[in-house]
Amino acid sequence: MQMSEVQRANMETEMNWRIHRQEVNASVTMYDAIWGEVRLTPYAQNETRSRRWGRIWTRLIFASFPSIVMTCRCCCWSLEKKPTTRHVAQGWTKQLLSWSFLFAAVQIFLMAYMTAKYGMVTLSENKMAGPGFVVFNDWGAKNAAEMRYENEWWRMLTAMFVHAGWFHLLSNVLMQLHLGTTLEIVWGHTNWLLVYLLSGFEGWLASAIFMSSTIGVGSSGALCGLIGAWVPFLIATWNQTLPRDRAGRNAQLAMVLLSIMVLIPLSFAPMVDAAAHMGGLIMGFTVASALFAGRVQTQTHRIAMRTAGIVTTLAVAVVSVVIFFNTDVDKRLLNLCPADGCPEL
Repeated sequence: MQMSEVQRANMETEMNWRIHRQEVNASVTMYDAIWGEVRLTPYAQNETRSRRWGRIWTRLIFASFPSIVMTCRCCCWSLEKKPTTRHVAQGWTKQLLSWSFLFAAVQIFLMAYMTAKYGMVTLSENKMAGPGFVVFNDWGAKNAAEMRYENEWWRMLTAMFVHAGWFHLLSNVLMQLHLGTTLEIVWGHTNWLLVYLLSGFEGWLASAIFMSSTIGVGSSGALCGLIGAWVPFLIATWNQTLPRDRAGRNAQLAMVLLSIMVLIPLSFAPMVDAAAHMGGLIMGFTVASALFAGRVQTQTHRIAMRTAGIVTTLAVAVVSVVIFFNTDVDKRLLNLCPADGCPEL
């Protein structure tokens, strides 16, 4: 019995669809700066729903915590090629030998030490789940009065390592360990360190200007600087992307712009230092323009980008300092009680 033309056409269509589906499934890859390119196993024809959902969860976990997928045996079963012990060791070596991890370790240690020494107050007193706010001034929080009248400029550095509580610390550290480490591997350790520190300094200086009556802690300004620096980096390397990687490059730019769009309104939420966020974001952009100008292929554009980056970075820093010394700072911040309590009169 011969098949009709309709049946033959239907069979060819179904076969082509299956071949296309197999090609698509076989080409599903994930990429991380530390772990490199990782391929998922292709879908089986009679695959169970649990395995299909397991593969989906593997992709989601890898996007947020790639180290867990590559290290934990229960999470890597969906990978086409299981990571070797040597590969895992190399990945963790990159992670542990980064500024991102070192700073996160210091931040976690300080939070744990302050919690053990001073205890935790109720969530009604500190919604970030940490010690009382009076503790943070002794541990280097941003205090505009101390900076202005006692020349304690070191607070712009120490405030980046102290956090208001465990909720505050968790949100910043998770971002720093994932996004921060990825950018550090791509940019280089020195470039990352310059962007992080200078953004953090400017963030707290901006906070001392626009929110001078409050004390502040956290690495949010430095992290916003990393996001701001991502834009000049993508611009400088825009034409250096391979054709197969252009979709990923475009997705990165869209993700950065979306992050900035979400970051700006969130910066004005209660208990969030909008000045530190915006200051860090701007400084990260200007510093990165100077640092990554060398990656631009055209010499004229390279010189223009570097010059603009250096000039704007110096301008932002100088203008911020001048405005700060002309800001009316509340001197009552000089008389805050120490962490062990106010002396009895």
